[in-house]
Amino acid sequence: MNHSENSFIDRTTPRPCGYVNTPEIARFAGLHPTTLVKWRNRRVGPPFTRLGRKVLYSLEAFDVWLRDSEQKPLTK
Repeated sequence: MNHSENSFIDRTTPRPCGYVNTPEIARFAGLHPTTLVKWRNRRVGPPFTRLGRKVLYSLEAFDVWLRDSEQKPLTK
């Protein structure tokens, strides 16, 4: 996945390169941010990093999580 041209990233907020916050990853994934909060509390969903009170998602780790979550179709 090429993230270099994605408009879901807020470039005005300072953060480590390759990381996005909860609203950005939610917008990208088509999820509500509250869903990601619930998943974090249950320790499911994409991996995240806490920096003090900030929660950040690595775009690379999100891609891996997404690929690993892929469901294979049932065959007859």
